[in-house]
Formats: sequence, structure tokens, C-alpha cells
Amino acid sequence: MNETCIMIVARMVVNSMVGKRERVRELYELYYKERYLHVPIWEILEAKKETAA
Repeated sequence: MNETCIMIVARMVVNSMVGKRERVRELYELYYKERYLHVPIWEILEAKKETAA
């Protein structure tokens, strides 16, 4: 797990303790994208340009 993921999890814990459930969901989505997106964004955009052309 990289440093960004650790920071997001820490923010999720704090927001959970405060009771901000909606913010925890948003942070979880951000965490999920950060943790499991294995393809660089520039590669995705490049592939989209090639298929559109």
C-alpha cells in the first residue's frame, strides 16, 4: 500500500469516528481507485484516442 492509500485510510477512520458516513463513502471510492487502478491514466486516455480515431 502506498503513502496516499495510508493517508486516505487515516482520513476514513477519522471521518468514521466523527460520524460523517457520506464522506467515508467518498473516501473509500477514492481509496479503491488509488489502490486497484493498475493502468496509468495516460495509457487509458491514449487508448481512448486510438479507438475514437
